[in-house]
Amino acid sequence: MLCNKKKHKLGFHLLKVDMKNPESDVVYLISWNNKLDIGDCDMQLMKENKKHGLVEHSIVVSYKIIGINTYNVFVIDLDSKDHLIRYWFESY
Repeated sequence: MLCNKKKHKLGFHLLKVDMKNPESDVVYLISWNNKLDIGDCDMQLMKENKKHGLVEHSIVVSYKIIGINTYNVFVIDLDSKDHLIRYWFESY
């Protein structure tokens, strides 16, 4: 789940919710507080087949920052323990 506000404060927050038990605690993949409004958001799951039958799972998140019109694309590793950002692109 991607949201732009947390406790009435603007930011960029990406959450992982257990669909089998949605009332359980959520995991914040990213939680950045800022004073920027975002729009034109999109999220896609990506599965990559690697050598030796390994499969890597990632989520691709893109959005536009309203007002300054910068576009951001993140690729976040869902398999790593810390959910590392594999790729981050920002452009005007």
